[in-house]
Amino acid sequence: MKTVFAWTRIAVDLAIFVLVLISAIMMFTGSMGVLAEGGIGFLKYFTVQSNLLMGAAALVALPFDVLVALDKKPTNPIAVKIFYFVNTVGVAITFLVVFTFLGPTMGYAFMLTGPNLFMHLITPVLALVRLIVLETPPEGISFKQTFFGLIHLILYGVFYLVNVIVHDGYGQTQYDWYGFGNGGLALGLLAFVIVLAGAYLLCFLLYLAQKKVLKLENR
Repeated sequence: MKTVFAWTRIAVDLAIFVLVLISAIMMFTGSMGVLAEGGIGFLKYFTVQSNLLMGAAALVALPFDVLVALDKKPTNPIAVKIFYFVNTVGVAITFLVVFTFLGPTMGYAFMLTGPNLFMHLITPVLALVRLIVLETPPEGISFKQTFFGLIHLILYGVFYLVNVIVHDGYGQTQYDWYGFGNGGLALGLLAFVIVLAGAYLLCFLLYLAQKKVLKLENR
């Protein structure tokens, strides 16, 4: 079973990296997808950023996964596990937003077309399975380290709000592309705080799920 898990980790990491690479190329060229603007403009979206970072996390974990599979190392370094956790949180946020808000309001067919299918659904699901079910024993991240899961969202939120404020771009799609500023700065800040609270709840639940699975595996 240990060997099966080890090689499955490698397969999942490879799949994530390849899917992210294909999605990025398609969107950069503007060939397909809701976010396919063409050029580097697609990088402004949290979905794209989180997926690219997830691809990087999979690529970083890959050689360590190989060493574990070959019994050269007992487990992945904690820094690799933290990096994987942080970026899995990012794509999980994308997944939840699409399926609880954007899908019902804009249509699932619209949100799951072309590379968006990879970035909104397949890559997040693979990352979640890899994090919860396939992490290298004997342990995952600690409770304190769950707060690292908010780093990308905090940086993105600050960038987004500053961009809107500096350009006085409330409700303007070129500056306020998610529309968080439609109700003014106060509501935008409130939305940011609510999103952060929800994101940390997600971090904590993923931590508990991973801890539970690793506890079962270590018996």
